Amino acid sequence: MWKTRRRKTATYSDGRQTVILGGLLWVDGSSNAADDLKRLWFFARDIPEPLDTLLTLHHEGGKAAITRHVRDTAGLRVFPSKKEYLAQVRSFFEVGENAFSLLNRAAGLKQINSIDQIFRELVLDDRSAFDRAAEVAREFDTLHGIYEELQTARRQRDSLLPIRQGKADWEKVAAKLSARRCLKEILPVWFAEVAVHLWQAEVGKLTVAKEETGSRLRAAEELADNHERRVQTLNEEYLRHGGAAIQGIEELIRAKEQLCAQIRGAAGQYETYATALGLAAETDEATFHSNRRRLPEVKAAAESAHADARQHALNLAAELAGHRETEHTLSTEIQQVEARPNSNIPAPHQAFRELLANELGIACDDLPYVAEMIEVKATEHRWQGAIERAIGSERLRILVPAHRMDDALSWINHRDNRLHIRLQRAESFPAEARFFEDGFTRKLDYRNHPLREHVKLLLSRRDRHCVESIETLRRTEHGMTVEGTMSDRDGRFEKQDQKPLASGWMTGFDNRHLLATLQAERKQTRETIARLDEKNRTLARAERECSQKLILIGQLESLDFAKIDTAGAEQDLEHQRQRLADLTRPDSDAATAKARHDEASEELKRAKAEVTRLTKQLGGHETSLESATKELTHARARRGDGLAEEDTALARKEFPLTDIQHAHQLTDAERSANQALDQKIQRAEEQKTDAEKRLIRLMGNAKTADTGALSDVGTELRDLDAYLSRLKTLEDESLPEKLGRFLEYLNQSSGQGVTQLLTQIANDVTLIQERVTDLNATLSRVDFRQGQFLQLHTQSIAHPTLQQMETAQRKLRHIVLSQREDEGEAHYRALGEVVRQLREAAEKRHTLGAQALLDPRHRLQFSVVEVDRATGRSSGARKGSQTGSGGEKEIMASYILTASLSYALCPVGAAVPCYATIVLDEAFSKSSPAAAARIIEALRAFGLHPLFVTPNKEISLLKSHTRSAVLVHNKNKRATLTSLTWEEIEEHARSRKKDPSNQTDPSDRTSTPP
Repeated sequence: MWKTRRRKTATYSDGRQTVILGGLLWVDGSSNAADDLKRLWFFARDIPEPLDTLLTLHHEGGKAAITRHVRDTAGLRVFPSKKEYLAQVRSFFEVGENAFSLLNRAAGLKQINSIDQIFRELVLDDRSAFDRAAEVAREFDTLHGIYEELQTARRQRDSLLPIRQGKADWEKVAAKLSARRCLKEILPVWFAEVAVHLWQAEVGKLTVAKEETGSRLRAAEELADNHERRVQTLNEEYLRHGGAAIQGIEELIRAKEQLCAQIRGAAGQYETYATALGLAAETDEATFHSNRRRLPEVKAAAESAHADARQHALNLAAELAGHRETEHTLSTEIQQVEARPNSNIPAPHQAFRELLANELGIACDDLPYVAEMIEVKATEHRWQGAIERAIGSERLRILVPAHRMDDALSWINHRDNRLHIRLQRAESFPAEARFFEDGFTRKLDYRNHPLREHVKLLLSRRDRHCVESIETLRRTEHGMTVEGTMSDRDGRFEKQDQKPLASGWMTGFDNRHLLATLQAERKQTRETIARLDEKNRTLARAERECSQKLILIGQLESLDFAKIDTAGAEQDLEHQRQRLADLTRPDSDAATAKARHDEASEELKRAKAEVTRLTKQLGGHETSLESATKELTHARARRGDGLAEEDTALARKEFPLTDIQHAHQLTDAERSANQALDQKIQRAEEQKTDAEKRLIRLMGNAKTADTGALSDVGTELRDLDAYLSRLKTLEDESLPEKLGRFLEYLNQSSGQGVTQLLTQIANDVTLIQERVTDLNATLSRVDFRQGQFLQLHTQSIAHPTLQQMETAQRKLRHIVLSQREDEGEAHYRALGEVVRQLREAAEKRHTLGAQALLDPRHRLQFSVVEVDRATGRSSGARKGSQTGSGGEKEIMASYILTASLSYALCPVGAAVPCYATIVLDEAFSKSSPAAAARIIEALRAFGLHPLFVTPNKEISLLKSHTRSAVLVHNKNKRATLTSLTWEEIEEHARSRKKDPSNQTDPSDRTSTPP
């Protein structure tokens, strides 16, 4: 096997240690393909001539032999990839990651458009904290998990706390109920004791009253006997003087007076009846017989009016019953509509849809009516009546999913549906609907539903142009006006006004219009019912009046004139009174005897009345005494052995009875006390029941909030202790432990992570500013122009994201320093806000706000100013080298790049770079000697070691700034390198002038180290 090998090495030494960098390249076999080229890079510290050793090993054993040798050799490392190799080189020389990229960009760069871009992308290392911010966010997620555990424990505690209070309330109510039940037991005995006391007093009082009344009764009876004997004596004397005849006349006069009163009453009633019937009201005999002759005519008219009123009442009752049935139907439909608030579809159709949905085993929402899927836009409300009319019966068409259509048709076909059923097979993805630009379909909102597109397709087939005038309608086919007039093809027009345009609306996403329509109809029906009720009452009154007239006519037909002849009756009465007056003249003996008899009779009457009164009073006393004695006996029996002293004191406190003056009041008082106590007991029982239900409900809630400790515990009252034990465990153990863990993690882990992250970013920004200050110190030693030098300025960026973060940090610091007694809640929320912003920035790392927050490079903006060395005054800041002449642009770009390279190559804290070699290709190809001199001076000021690659024609420009040159000579497609001092080069030039045949190839290039 053939092998072709190449090698490159570079040796670096600072006098104390030597580093050799190199690479081996080889191809196995005779291939010249680039993919077959093998590479191995090595890094050797203080190892003499490692390349020869590696070549020998590779020749003998290949790459495996080199690998074994490296494992046994300290200070030697090999790398199969260039990336790993360069990482080792950068690490050793403490070169920033961007240094090589900056070197590549710096070559041939004549001006700088943006200093910010150079520094951020090529100079400053990427120390962005996006990954660390995401890590901090994950740490906060851990804190959030701890917080959620704490909150879970708190929720468990909070769900158990009401149980402890509920148990206390329940025990309090139970104690109150027990006390009231005890009062219930002692109440009868207490009232019995009070009754015994009061009835004893009542019996004593009634005994005394009975004895006193008995004495007065005996005296009154003796006086009445005396008066009775005197009346008998005087009556005998009166009869002897004609008193019997006078008594007979007096009795006859009293009878005649009663008869006259009856006849006057009958005459008055006759006058009333006659007036009511439209007859003469006089009671003389001629008028009476005249009225009698007119009665048949009046009776016939009354009977006719009664029949008419009766028939009208029957007709009205039938009409009223119909309206009442309508009102009941509307009320029922309103209830059904209110139960379905998302539809204007009439209740019978909704009820049918429910039956169909149950049959198909799907939800009602999956079987929408077309009217339920659309709603007229609020801005187009005036068109709703016309749109409703245009859609017509399609509003009541049910959309059935295509895969359920066969089942729906089969079910509907085999039953009497009692409705006009309209179905539409609906696809989820129908053809695209096309609406008229001015069609009513564009005035609709469509419900968000899987069948929405099919509704659009269905309505597009019925779409009409909306026009504002009849003139436009005449010229437009398939048009309509807002008043509901519609046009078709061939000059046909129609307007369906069977119903008002504003009635019968069904479209809409809710039932407002249908409900309003039904309520308006019910209101109108109720008003009709009220009007018919009033009319019915009027007819009833007319019917009653006719009935009363017929009754009056019947009574008048059977009436005899003698029953209303007041004149004859009064004449007869006056005759009897004259006879009595003749017999009872004041000067007669009979009159004198009668006066004495009447006086004695009055005295006897008064005496008997007193006897009767006293007899009744005595009987009342005896009855009362007997009753009081029974009540006393009954009270003593109820009292039994009485109450204990403490029960008596309790009863006296609860039922003082200080306002009871008589024993009879006790019954009502006891009844009231019993009722009040029963009510209290009932309320206490209800309160106890409610407390028990509440405890059971609270235990259920606590068990729901629990995470396992109460899984085997029931929710009955006997399980209370388990819940209270769990509460005690939470309060004494779990919560303090979880709270301590939360506060510890909050203060130490998560909080410190945020603080360290933000502090590190701030420190990185400060470090950039400090290093720029060091660069400025170097820049100040090199003139940009005569008496002028450059300075880099940094300015902090005030991005809104940074301001928000600073606000959140200030709030967090304030809360931490204020040490609120809220168990870290405010601290957690404030930290959560900071972490939220960090998380958002980490997730959106390419936004300016995220970069300003988490990338130190984007917290500063860079500019350059010229400073007068004599006065110290500076010119306006520039963001690049765009202004000025071409030479000034190149010099400024070179100065900025030189400073940038120094920044990128120089380790932190060092004055000069460890690795200072840079290669400048086509160096100063268009620069003046003065500009080149200033640039080279700047390179030296920053401690850089430049290698200038330039054609031979520019070699004189660098002669004064370098010590030697490496000449590259191409001959026969082979390149040779020769390192010569300037003296040797000048000698070669002189010899070339002497021998013109010795010419250098025009493609030769020279590398000149300083």
